[in-house]
Amino acid sequence: RGKSQKSSLAKDSIQSKNHTNFIPNNHSTVFSSKLKETPVTSKSNDILDNRLNQLDDSTKELLSYYRHKVETLTEDHETVQRRLDKIYDAIGNQESLSLELNQRDAEISELQRALSDMQNLTCSVNHEICVFDNITGYNILQGKLSLKRLG
Repeated sequence: RGKSQKSSLAKDSIQSKNHTNFIPNNHSTVFSSKLKETPVTSKSNDILDNRLNQLDDSTKELLSYYRHKVETLTEDHETVQRRLDKIYDAIGNQESLSLELNQRDAEISELQRALSDMQNLTCSVNHEICVFDNITGYNILQGKLSLKRLG
């Protein structure tokens, strides 16, 4: 009877190792390979509890050790996942900031070209005003000279 229980436990252990999503810490719920939760019936829960109660102390200690190890690894996994999520968010934020910076650089270049065009236009207008003033000044002088000749 003891050997059959041990071989049954060994088979269960092998099946659980082959079962990719088995969580030994929670024996009330088993995850299928498609990650869908299926509740375990109370009868199978009683059988599992009965088998756990029949284990010797060293096996219980080993089981407890591995449960603790799984809990620790699960916590570590969650911590790493949170860090990865933060990194992912930071990268996304950095990419959006980089895109915004590139857009601002393009706007600055466009504004610099517009400013340069305005400066050129201002210089051109100032030159035309100077030329106009000179022409107007010459016209005034010619008018005064004409008046002196006539007068």
